Amino acid sequence: MAMVRQMLTESFVLASLGATLGLGVAFWTARSLAAFLPPYANRASFDTRPDAVVFAFTLGLTIITTLLFGLAPTLEASKQDLVTALKDNPVTFGRGRRKLSLRHALVVTQVALSMIALVSAGLFVRSLRKAYNADPGLTRIVFCLFLSTHF
Repeated sequence: MAMVRQMLTESFVLASLGATLGLGVAFWTARSLAAFLPPYANRASFDTRPDAVVFAFTLGLTIITTLLFGLAPTLEASKQDLVTALKDNPVTFGRGRRKLSLRHALVVTQVALSMIALVSAGLFVRSLRKAYNADPGLTRIVFCLFLSTHF
């Protein structure tokens, strides 16, 4: 039980540090994101500052990450005797058959989700740049409209 508690604590500290770093990047980039808007866009309706919903989502994701990536491998490691497992599985070099464990599945899932996030961020930045350079199709004519209440 002590090992489970220690692993959960370590996972929570790492997830919290990642969440704090992510929120810091979100605050830093929220101010500079408006610079990518096209000059004809209405800047008053474009608010990207993180709010309470972002904080709640980050907290929930931190807890889920802690439980998923901290508790699952810990429970898997605690249910078997390590000395017996090491004696039963001799070290083999080359291409031996390995069974796919939960740890390997979690690593594959984490790498896949990281790649999806990286590609999505790149596509988002590219579409912002294209929107900034896009021609809105409107001619810019400066005119004044005077309304008079006197006839």
